[in-house]
Amino acid sequence: MSAAIRIRDVALADRDAWFGFWAGYHAFDRTTVAPNISERTWQRMLDSNAPVFARVAGLGRKPGQRVGVPMSRAR
Repeated sequence: MSAAIRIRDVALADRDAWFGFWAGYHAFDRTTVAPNISERTWQRMLDSNAPVFARVAGLGRKPGQRVGVPMSRAR
């Protein structure tokens, strides 16, 4: 049986996982982002008043099994 994917709000505990996904995205895209911009983006994802929407996708019940951290920006 395959594990269920669970979607939830991003939390402080997701910081390292998000930075890993973020770095991988930019490596794949062959782009770079200044560390202060990455940190500010992370902070905005945690701010309910910021126009950045983020969720965490995880497998099963283990909190460390993250498979993605999708995000978007409201316009």
